[in-house]
Amino acid sequence: MRKLLFTAIVLTLACGSVDAKTRPSRSGSGAAIATPAGGAAAGGSQTTTGARGTVKRGGVAAADGQGNAAGVSGASAQGANGGTATRAGGFKKNADGSFTRGGAASASGANGGSAATAGGISGNGQGGVSGKRKTQATSANGGTYAGQTTGSTGQGGNHSTSATSAAGTTYNGSTDVSQSGVEHSGTCTNTAGEVVAC
Repeated sequence: MRKLLFTAIVLTLACGSVDAKTRPSRSGSGAAIATPAGGAAAGGSQTTTGARGTVKRGGVAAADGQGNAAGVSGASAQGANGGTATRAGGFKKNADGSFTRGGAASASGANGGSAATAGGISGNGQGGVSGKRKTQATSANGGTYAGQTTGSTGQGGNHSTSATSAAGTTYNGSTDVSQSGVEHSGTCTNTAGEVVAC
């Protein structure tokens, strides 16, 4: 399969929905073409603007007609109150059944809170699949959260969490899932750093 080249989607940060009652304005374009050997390519973009902010989205995808395909997409939002959000992702599928897919998203609130997540999944076309995702968040008052999830065929999965409150109390935990069952452990501390019951 020829290497598929995609024009990068430039995202403007945004957050919040557009209020349909304000009759938001929309503009965009799209196109699709046939390629040699029965393949096809398509892409498009759209911008919506209203009283609550602006949302932009776009994507492109192509297939070669031989069982291979790939694509990327993205979106952003800018809220009138200053909040922002973005999303981007892509995929690739090969004729042998193997595949990869990944994506990321982030958001920032007008009050100072923020969150971000990113992850991906892949398969070898023979039944084996593995994936991973990380998430982080910070509240406007200073509390934090960090989590990670991993898993693969035949190996089970794991989720770990670390969280700190605005006051300084903490929680750290881990959950393992396997053919043997589910195991969980966790530890909490108070503002003095002393271990306490969760």
